[in-house]
Amino acid sequence: MSAWKRDLVQVGFIHTLEQCLNRMQTVGFIHTLEQSLNRMQTVGLIHTLGQCLNRMQTVGLIHTLGQCLNRMQTVGLIHTLEQCLNRMQTVGLIHTLEQYLNRIHCNYFA
Repeated sequence: MSAWKRDLVQVGFIHTLEQCLNRMQTVGFIHTLEQSLNRMQTVGLIHTLGQCLNRMQTVGLIHTLGQCLNRMQTVGLIHTLEQCLNRMQTVGLIHTLEQYLNRIHCNYFA
């Protein structure tokens, strides 16, 4: 088992990437996180969900991607990662999840 998956299992929230995405699929359907990332990898690669979560932990620990999205839900519910990205694209297109996380960090956690 990879390190990031072991970490997520230990905190008792998400056991697989698929589970993580399933919690957000009420509006739109994403089959795998890999699919989702592939759509945004024209600028740079993101290799693990663990990497993404680690970048969001400056304010408080985030154990699941669901928690990450919850921090964005003051305007309205976000049901999919795509919706989350779309909401951040009023300033400019976001091509990678890394860009998205950087923008959230500047806007919300600065």
